[in-house]
Amino acid sequence: MKILSVDLQNIRSHLKTGPIRFGEGLNIIQGGVGKGKSSILYAIDFSFTGEKIGRTFNYLLRSESRRGTVKLTFEKGRDKYIIIRELKREGRGIKQVNPWLIRSGRIVAKGMKEAVNRELKDVLDGLEPRHLREILFVRQEELKTILNLKPEERQKRIDSLLGIEVFKNAFENLAPVVKRYEGENRSLNAVISVLEREEGKIKPVEEKIKREERKLKEIKGKEEKLIREINNLRREIEEYEGVEKKINDLSGRKESLKEKIELRLRDVSRDEKQLQNLSNEKVEIEKEIKKLRSERERTGNPEEIEREIEELEAREKEITGICGELSEKAKGLEGDLGKIKPLMGKGKCPLCGQELKEEHVLKLIEQYTSDLEKVRLKLREALNERGSLESRVKSMKEKLGNIRGKVREIEKREVKLNSLENEIKGLKERINHFKVEIGINKQIFEKLVKEEKGLRERFSHLLKKDYEKLKGELKVLEEERRKRVEEASEARTNIKNWRRELGELKRKMEELNMKRERLKKTSRILDFLKQTRELYKAVRAYLRSEYIKTIEANMQRIVDYIRDPERNYVVYLKNDYSPVVKVDGEEREVSSLSGGERTILAIAYRIALSQTVYTAKTGKKLGVLILDEPTESLGHEDESINRLGEMLRNLKDFEQIIAVSHSEHFTDYADHLIRVKYEAGRSILY
Repeated sequence: MKILSVDLQNIRSHLKTGPIRFGEGLNIIQGGVGKGKSSILYAIDFSFTGEKIGRTFNYLLRSESRRGTVKLTFEKGRDKYIIIRELKREGRGIKQVNPWLIRSGRIVAKGMKEAVNRELKDVLDGLEPRHLREILFVRQEELKTILNLKPEERQKRIDSLLGIEVFKNAFENLAPVVKRYEGENRSLNAVISVLEREEGKIKPVEEKIKREERKLKEIKGKEEKLIREINNLRREIEEYEGVEKKINDLSGRKESLKEKIELRLRDVSRDEKQLQNLSNEKVEIEKEIKKLRSERERTGNPEEIEREIEELEAREKEITGICGELSEKAKGLEGDLGKIKPLMGKGKCPLCGQELKEEHVLKLIEQYTSDLEKVRLKLREALNERGSLESRVKSMKEKLGNIRGKVREIEKREVKLNSLENEIKGLKERINHFKVEIGINKQIFEKLVKEEKGLRERFSHLLKKDYEKLKGELKVLEEERRKRVEEASEARTNIKNWRRELGELKRKMEELNMKRERLKKTSRILDFLKQTRELYKAVRAYLRSEYIKTIEANMQRIVDYIRDPERNYVVYLKNDYSPVVKVDGEEREVSSLSGGERTILAIAYRIALSQTVYTAKTGKKLGVLILDEPTESLGHEDESINRLGEMLRNLKDFEQIIAVSHSEHFTDYADHLIRVKYEAGRSILY
């Protein structure tokens, strides 16, 4: 793997920097304190891991910025990869948003950190991205930590990095499992001891069950014989009760029919008397109707009388009109006559306009008087005729009313006659129905008498038996059977209880066998677990020993590059990974080394450890190493910086090394130099 470039936007002091390009060999980022060198390394770390160093991303995002972005480009094999991670300030916190992973121009994952890291793990040969921080990146504040840790902490941390911790955890995790199986074996032995005492109880219980089953069989035989006798007796009693019931039913039906016949005979007698009374009443009404019809015929035809009344009323109406006309005419003549009399000897006639003379006036008076008398005579005649007509109309109406009264009387009598005839008809039909019913019931009665007689003759042998004696015999048999049933029930209960006891004993035997099998199995498992624990312990010790040899060899090789050539340094590790240094044959504690010596030892230890851990986890060599201020405590005067630079440039174990340093002398050994300075509130490359 080789890092090609990184682009920063709003990352610490970098407003917009990049692309910062890296090549093969030793890449040195040089600049003064606080110029933004380490920010580049932190950005690379963030790109690979997606994880924060510490509790927040405050160390990474530019303080006045809302967003920041890191874009890292690297190649592995024939593929070129781009990782893009973005930081976003939300409220008081900062979170990672919208990460991308691109392989050879194709998007592999985006949007979720987990998805990007999952794909990135495959790219990194199965190594978790967060583990790169421990292997790839040697931070300034972490450089000497490995030397300062307590032995037990150092051993735990390095075992974890190398994967040896897994064997320790497995060894410790198996301890409670072993303890649990040991406890289970003790419990199994205790239970088996109790269950083995139950084995001797099985045979006696089986003998009890066999004896009780033989007894039950004998009881069943007796009970079956009793059941047959009881059933025969019950059939006989039921047959007796059935015949007796049939005879009683027939007697009851006979009595009921007899009562019905007598009732119907009484009904017929009553209805015949009523029929006679109604017939007599009918004859009387027929006589009355005949008499009324004769009287009506003598009186005349009502239709002719009505027509005559209509003609008289029409004539009366006509005469009334004539009387009115004559009365008006008489009034007119009287008026004219009244006007003429005062005019005698005066002027002209008001009627004809001639000069009035006494003779003419008298003549007019005579004429009008004569006309008036004629009109009055006609009026009297008309009035007399009208009076006569009124009298005749009144008489005719009275006659018509009398005739209509007779007709109504006749109609009333006819209605009553019809009612009587219907009632007589109904009575006759009912009497006939009753007589038919009486005849049928008498036939049925005779049939029932014959049927009862036949039953008594056919079952005379049964009816002669004592019914109460039969019932007594049945009661005795049933009591005997009840005792047998109780005995059988008791036997079944005993068998059931003993079988339950036997079943429980057999279940315990099954449990005993299961416990024995379980004990065999748990004993084998326990032996296996104990052997496995010892194996884990041995493997852990063996692996640690082998890894220590590898780390020691790598450390010694690196120390030989950097050490003072005039002095002999031998480095080795204890079983807990604690480093021990022999200087010119004298063993010295790490705490007694000078600052420069401690820095050399720390660099050698971290590089050797990174190589060993990466190979242990992936089976491959570590291709990239990132160092933050490796020249700390090293000087130009003793040429320790020169030896470190020479060593890093000539160290062929790594395809690429990226180192940050403020030392100008260190830059002489760079294959690729990147200078950083701080101007106008931001870091820039120059």
